Amino acid sequence: MKRVTAILITIAVLCVVPAWAQTTVEEIVAWVNNDIILKSEYDRALKELRDGLAQEGGLTGARLEQEYEARAKDVLRDLIDQNLLMQVARDQGLSADIEIIKTMERLRQENKFESLDALNEWLDTWSITIADERIHGTTHEIPRERFERDERPKMIPVDQRPPSRECRTVRRRVGFDGYVEVDTNRYPVSYEWCRAEVEVQLTETDVRIVHEDESVVYERHTGRHRVIGWNGEARSVERPAKRTGAPSAPPQHDPSWLVTIGSVDSRPLDAYAAIVEEVIR
Repeated sequence: MKRVTAILITIAVLCVVPAWAQTTVEEIVAWVNNDIILKSEYDRALKELRDGLAQEGGLTGARLEQEYEARAKDVLRDLIDQNLLMQVARDQGLSADIEIIKTMERLRQENKFESLDALNEWLDTWSITIADERIHGTTHEIPRERFERDERPKMIPVDQRPPSRECRTVRRRVGFDGYVEVDTNRYPVSYEWCRAEVEVQLTETDVRIVHEDESVVYERHTGRHRVIGWNGEARSVERPAKRTGAPSAPPQHDPSWLVTIGSVDSRPLDAYAAIVEEVIR
């Protein structure tokens, strides 16, 4: 088991600057393995203790000071315990539950439980003997009786529950060829949807592709890299109508091309004939 140590010290941490510019940034009151507890954290914990005794405990004057002095001795130890608890949580990959762990540790300290196991045992007892037996403020019933009457008969043993059905929705963009790729398989849609963003609704058996008010449904294939056949009427692309009849006016060239390209020298055909005769000779 990893050895856990907490070394209590009071030192000044100096900025990494030239010696002539060194200034005190913060004081460290404890090293806890690779973590530290700063004096500012310690002072804040002391202030919270005093404020809590005054506001929640209603203590004043000499009685407040007496209770504060008695509890202040344990503040640093509690900070170290909390830091160690956070380290264990990180080591076990419980970073998402750190706030819950902090709250549990705070409750343990406030109620003077020796460990979190002792706190959990007390919470279990409180839930069964008090919370489940009192009149609920919303339902106006005893929770235990409501559970036995309405909820327990509907519960299913874990080993008898049916497997959960997959149901998820993803967004896809239709390719230029009129196909939508889902889990490496390609499902066809109308050519009119090309390059449009569609919604794909997946269940264990079906693939529904939705675009605006239209949708197309396919049987979901479990294989990979398959091209699914179109299951509707022949897909077609509407082409523009062909123009009929003679043009209303002769085609016109754009006179601006002379500005960008420049003027063209015109030569008589005799000049080209002379060049051909010279090459033949």
